Amino acid sequence: MSFSVRLRHRDLRLTDDTHVMLRLGTDADVDQTIKGSLGHYFGYADVLTELGLQGSGALTLSVYLLEAGLSPIEFRAGPFQNSYRTTTVRQANDAGIPIWATDITVEGRPLANSADHFDLVVSTNSDVLPDAYAAAGKSERRRLRDLLRPQFDHALALFGPPQPFD
Repeated sequence: MSFSVRLRHRDLRLTDDTHVMLRLGTDADVDQTIKGSLGHYFGYADVLTELGLQGSGALTLSVYLLEAGLSPIEFRAGPFQNSYRTTTVRQANDAGIPIWATDITVEGRPLANSADHFDLVVSTNSDVLPDAYAAAGKSERRRLRDLLRPQFDHALALFGPPQPFD
């Protein structure tokens, strides 16, 4: 599947008090979050180059901007997503977690709500790469996820408790 990420410049909507939401699936846990992030890691290589950063990709959390008048349900991707969590830009900044405005395309088509898509950057310098993870056995995958868990726990701790979409 073709997955591409482009940095969106001049998106001036983010202020300290801006809320962003993280969508959660029925199987949402830290391990699933890490697996999903590893699956998109290399898609961020061009973004790193454009920003003048070293590395072959990035581990991120996809979030969506919650502007006044928009309901979180508008960002639900399907019935498998049953809840969401929110945080503010200030909390991410205070925790040292960059936020990138990004446009995502899959098979050449923009992701739904792409104009409101942002990435919380968990890491741009990871010793755990998707290729090594994919080639590893079950116990090695668990060990590799354990190496990444503190960074993801740090980012996920910024968000409030899960809230149901319905």
